[in-house]
Amino acid sequence: MFKITPKINAAIGATRDRMYIRKFEKGKIDDTPDFYNKLVEKSGKSSNNIKKMVANWKLAYQDNLNYQNLIQRINNTFKGKINK
Repeated sequence: MFKITPKINAAIGATRDRMYIRKFEKGKIDDTPDFYNKLVEKSGKSSNNIKKMVANWKLAYQDNLNYQNLIQRINNTFKGKINK
């Protein structure tokens, strides 16, 4: 069965991650750089080039989609539905 909810959540998460990176680089967020560094490792730094922006968003989307799938697999094990 096709489920759209994990894909929508992954897209929202990717957009939020990219917004956090952009705001952190501009100095609008006063936070420790640990979370920022982890996000940059996964999806890259902020950019003004549209191709690089889309490529970085896709990387963030894939990372968030993998996380959503992990959550789904964990939930399925508790429900008794083991999927590989």
